Formats: sequence, C-alpha cells, structure tokens
Amino acid sequence: MEIYRCGVFWFGDQCDRLCNCQPHNHNCDGITGDCYYGCRSGFNGTDCYTECPEGTFGFSCNSVCHCKNESSCNKSDGTCDVQGCAAGYKGHNCQSECYYGEFGEGCQGKCHCYPSHSDCNRTTGHCGRGCYAGYTGDNCQQECDTGRYHVNCQKICHCKNQESCNKVDGTCDTLGCEPGYQGRSCDRACETGRFGEKCQFFCHCKNATSCNHANGTCDEYGCAAGYKGDNCQEECATGRFGDKCKNECHCKNVFSCNHINGTCDESACAAGYKGDICQETVDRPTNSKNQRSSNGLLTGVIVMAVICAAVILYAVIATVKGHRWYRRLRQGMNPFYRITEVSKQTEDERS
Repeated sequence: MEIYRCGVFWFGDQCDRLCNCQPHNHNCDGITGDCYYGCRSGFNGTDCYTECPEGTFGFSCNSVCHCKNESSCNKSDGTCDVQGCAAGYKGHNCQSECYYGEFGEGCQGKCHCYPSHSDCNRTTGHCGRGCYAGYTGDNCQQECDTGRYHVNCQKICHCKNQESCNKVDGTCDTLGCEPGYQGRSCDRACETGRFGEKCQFFCHCKNATSCNHANGTCDEYGCAAGYKGDNCQEECATGRFGDKCKNECHCKNVFSCNHINGTCDESACAAGYKGDICQETVDRPTNSKNQRSSNGLLTGVIVMAVICAAVILYAVIATVKGHRWYRRLRQGMNPFYRITEVSKQTEDERS
C-alpha cells in the first residue's frame, strides 16, 4: 500500500490548494492547510482562507482598524484608503495614537487641560478636570472672551478703560489697573480705607467706615467731619468745619480754623467766644471791667446829649429875645421916622 503526501506549500485531497501561511514560513498541514506559525496577513480560520472580519486586519486578524467614520481598512496592512484615520490616531495604517497634548483627526488638535495635558481625551480633546488658564468650552479650544481670564475663564479682568487683559494671568500690560484695584493681575481690591487709581486716595467717611474702593463714595453714613463732595474729598471752605461743614469758625484774627474739629491752632478765640473749639459764648457780669467801661461810655453820651440840648435851647431863647429887642427899638424910633418923612414932604412941595 502506497501513501502519498502533498508537496511543500500544498494541501488538500488532491494537493491542489496552496498554503496561505505567513510569508516567512509557507509550510502548512498537507491535509487541513493549518499554518504552524499563523495565517497570512488578512486571513484566519483552520485553512487560513477566511478573510478577517470587518474592522480587523493583519496576521490572524489580531489588529483593529482605526479609520474615520468606522470605515473598513485594508485587511492586510490596515491602511485607510478612503477617509483617513479616525480622530485620535495617525500613521500610515492609523495605528499610532496621538502624542501627549494632541487630539482629534490627524492629531491636529492641541490640548488645553488643567492641570495637565494628560487629562486630555485623544479623540475629543475633552479635559476631565477643566480647562487650562485662558481657555473654555467642551474641549477647551475656545479662548476666554474679552474681559475674562484664568482657569475656565472664571475671573474678570480689571484693566483701565476696560482694556482686555492677558487671558492666562490677567495682567494689564498697557494702561494698568482700573481705579480700585491693584496687584500684578489687578485682582486685588484696594485695602480698607483707600480707593481710586493705584489705591492712592484715602477715604473720608463718617464713623471711619470704608468707602467704595473704586470711586471713594460713602454710601451708608456720608462724609466724615471736615469733608464734603460726592466722594468726600473736598475739605470744608475757609471759615467752616465739622459735620457737613455746617459749623462756623470763631478764631481771633484768623478767619479759618481746623476744618475737622474747629480748633484755632495758631491763635486764641475771637472776642466773645471761648472753649476748645471757640464755640462757647463768653458770659459778661455787670460788675466786670468791660461792663464798667460800657456804662461810662453810655454816661458820657448822655452828658454830651444834655449839653447839646442846652446849647440849642439857649440859642433859641437868645434868638427869641433878640427879636423882641429889635421890635421894641423899632417902636421907639417910629416918631423920628415920621418927622423925617414930614420934612421931606414939605421940601418937595416947596420945590
């Protein structure tokens, strides 16, 4: 009895089927076609003549395709001839994952994840713990809007004239901070008691309360004593002091006093006033020197008035008496005037 065996690289009942084994070893079982070292790339099965299922390729179909839209790849080498690689993969057969910090189709996207790019999903770019400073959105690809900055764009810029700040750290490189803020990132409000640009102004609010750190207004209690105006920066006008500048100064030879408490620092109180702030009127007893002086002056005035009245009266009396004396003299001279007139008349008749 003779036994026949198929030749090298052939198998089957008639030895008419070619082995479909890996290139480096084409030998297979002469009856079943089973390859001792695995099937040729793109095939599997007992006789290595069954093509790889959809989505797989390579030796014994052990590799997975990564083509865009889940399209099929070349079952031998895994290349995606039509649409290219799926998001998150690259390479000639789309088997290389995106590098650290990359994502998306062709790994063209750049990750912006906080605190590390290792949190970035290589397919979608989604960041598990939020976006890096200066970015926002589902996959942290959108830059912060104007006026915002920091991680997930959660902070507000405070640049002068509403200028945009650095979207990462909030710095205002050109004009600096807006009134009421300070610090490298302009993120710190002025300390209590100060306000304005570079926090250079002092608050003047009643009861030492703090003012608005931007414009200095004292919303609750109003201005402190000695100050007025919209933001309580204007001192009381000369000669006035105190709450709402409603009090009047009373300083000797000096019209102005301390605009806060009314004290006369360089001189004493004006006449008629006393006290620490010269607001108390002076009491004037009747037996005081000033009172005696006033009484003497009044007496002198009265005496002078009496003398003047006496002189006037004397003049009137003298005038009246003089008039009477004149009348009497005239009456005494009347006979003489009559004789003179008769003599003159006789002379006229003779002539």
